Amino acid sequence: MRALIPILAMSGAAALVHELCWVRQMARLCGGTVVTAAVVTGVFVGGLGLGAAAGGWWADRRPRDGLRAAAIAELVAGLWALGLVMVVPAIELAPSWTPGPNGWLWPDDLPVRIGLVGLLLGPPAVALGAALPLVLRVWLPGVRRPGAAAALLVAANTLGAAAGALGTDLWLVPAFGLATAQVGAALTNIVAAVALGALAVRGVGGVDPAPAPGRPAALGGGHGLHPVVSGLALFLGGAVLLGLEVVWFRFLGSALGHFRAVLAGVLVCVLFGLWGGASAAGLLQRWVSPARLWAWALAVGVLLTLVGFALHDPQDVLEAQLAGPPLWANLRTTAALVLPASVAFGAGLPLALAATRTRRRSLGRTMGALLAACALGNLVGAVLTGLVLLPGHGVQGALTILGWTAVAALLLLALGWLEATEWRRASPLPGGLVPLLVAVLAVWWLHQQPADRLLRASFPEGRLEAEGVLQVAEGPEHTVVVTGDPEGPARLWTSGHPMASTTLHAQRYMRFLAHLPLLLQDEPQRALIICFGVGNTTHAASLHPSIVGLDVADLSETVLGQATHFAHANQQVLDDPRTTVFVDDGRRLLTSAEGPWDLIALEPPPIGYAGVSTLYARELYASARRRLTPTGCLSQWAPLYQVDADAQLSLVRAFAEVFPDGALFVADRRELVLVGCREGASRPSLASLEARLADRPEVAADLARVGLGGVADLVERFGSTGLVDVTDGTEPVTLDRPLLEHSQTNQVTETHMPATLFDPAGIAAWCHDCPVPDSARYDEDFLRFSNRP
Repeated sequence: MRALIPILAMSGAAALVHELCWVRQMARLCGGTVVTAAVVTGVFVGGLGLGAAAGGWWADRRPRDGLRAAAIAELVAGLWALGLVMVVPAIELAPSWTPGPNGWLWPDDLPVRIGLVGLLLGPPAVALGAALPLVLRVWLPGVRRPGAAAALLVAANTLGAAAGALGTDLWLVPAFGLATAQVGAALTNIVAAVALGALAVRGVGGVDPAPAPGRPAALGGGHGLHPVVSGLALFLGGAVLLGLEVVWFRFLGSALGHFRAVLAGVLVCVLFGLWGGASAAGLLQRWVSPARLWAWALAVGVLLTLVGFALHDPQDVLEAQLAGPPLWANLRTTAALVLPASVAFGAGLPLALAATRTRRRSLGRTMGALLAACALGNLVGAVLTGLVLLPGHGVQGALTILGWTAVAALLLLALGWLEATEWRRASPLPGGLVPLLVAVLAVWWLHQQPADRLLRASFPEGRLEAEGVLQVAEGPEHTVVVTGDPEGPARLWTSGHPMASTTLHAQRYMRFLAHLPLLLQDEPQRALIICFGVGNTTHAASLHPSIVGLDVADLSETVLGQATHFAHANQQVLDDPRTTVFVDDGRRLLTSAEGPWDLIALEPPPIGYAGVSTLYARELYASARRRLTPTGCLSQWAPLYQVDADAQLSLVRAFAEVFPDGALFVADRRELVLVGCREGASRPSLASLEARLADRPEVAADLARVGLGGVADLVERFGSTGLVDVTDGTEPVTLDRPLLEHSQTNQVTETHMPATLFDPAGIAAWCHDCPVPDSARYDEDFLRFSNRP
């Protein structure tokens, strides 16, 4: 059996690398939304469950061929994954939308997307899911303690999964890219297949003992629980665990930032906790009945979850980030919240396998059914929590509902004990009610807490109180908070980060995004604004009199729904008859039949956040350039100070390779804007800019209102051109190498922008008669940035 431990660990590692890479790959095809992530996770987890059920059924029919079948399953998974690396980048979907009740356009191709994801990812997921029950069915009948052996093999598989999750986001993708990471995972599957095949050839395992006489017994000894009771309880427990994982993601994403390192830390802590729980289950069931241990594991998991949230202190988080390396500070905070509860919940699956009674001839089917029940629970818990519970009830409400779900699982176990112990004419039921009571009291305590306790715990201490809360809204994508004054200024927070505002500083650079590129054109007619924020950029574009079409793309309906709180700045631009709102990932519009546009303006979330790197990738710029009119321009907010110098140069390189004549501007303070045009508008004259502004009095008034005095002030903000030469030798940000999201680990930053990025004397190459801006503004104080308190 020892030979199986590294093989199952390799299989688990490969599975998690595949899943994490597939989530990113499918975002390229279907949009980087929570719905896409839920669909990919659902197909993957559902495939694992279907594969487990099929593998268990087949193992009972052909027990001597279990290892050979497991080898074939691993081989299929590896070869199919290799095919996906080549096939997926070549697939292009034409998106489509349909109007909702408020006139906004929503994607109507979700069934097609789900079908495509299922077709691409279903077969390898089913193959991966079949391997574990096939291996377990071969080995467990012949070992002395089958329950403990099952726990050990499950723990090995889970430990491999934890290693795969850790390596994917912290090493493989940053160092080698998505494609190489997937190839490595596929080769790992193939190595595991070869190893299993070698064991099968040697004739190891595969003995199918005669069925035991008498009543069916549990793997851990005794008569055990009825399979239906175990399956239902495992389904509910699996739903609770994956639902909690979604809640932890949302809460820690707000508390620490939505960085890739934070999200990877949550997943790694969960998986290492599951490994620890499975390992402990294998040891402890020698002295305590698996059914009783399972109940206590559920109850203690609920209790530790709530203790973790109760002890979380945002001030402690900030002090930890200031005191030590950011990555370890994040991991410490994450582990304190996630790890103890994950250890408790991790004992559930191996204990369920050991606690369920079964006949040896149907051992494979029973194990497969239990694995499938757990996987189905994982699927339901993750999807319902992300798409229903969080939007409808918030973090605290979702946590309460998941707690009561765990109580329901404990009640099922208590009823299962009653049925089993009456059968044996002994009744430990009163003792079995203790964990149920512990869980009830813990969830009841949470139910009595103030409704915004956990919301405020994810924000810096006193920040919300200082600004005043106007609105709180939960959506599938974000927790959204609006603070400030209804008459302005006001601020939009998404997942704990101040995302946009109507302060004078914010309005300057956000309106610059629209005004400068539109002033480079004589009669711009259509504009696309990707990421609405509070509407500053969209409203600025609407002031240009020749504009007849304003397309707005934002994947968060929750963010769009807060626009009325910022009406003092955006003037209800979403109600403008020229405005069309797409509640979707803006990248999908760039592959649609919409457009072409005279302006494409991008104002993404912080550039270090998970998933945002794709909005600064070379492929996106190439798609945008194809969707511009011949004189059209792209502008993009580029807050380079948010990431380290290498990532800054990679971002600029990606832009410069597509827009070699583009320019960098300093819109306000350190807020940079990249502007690149297709043809004809790349070398304006000062006179042409002034003439266009004179013909657009509303634009001139808007510039003056936010302290941008006119053309002279706009030109004075020129930073540099010739960006191709400046970034020579730098690797660009691409979809395969999302370098930005691996460059920053939390919101406490100290960075330095390269001085070579700023050469105002180069303005002659961009505007032949514009005055040279003062270079003194780009001194050391400007280049250096720190937000450490």
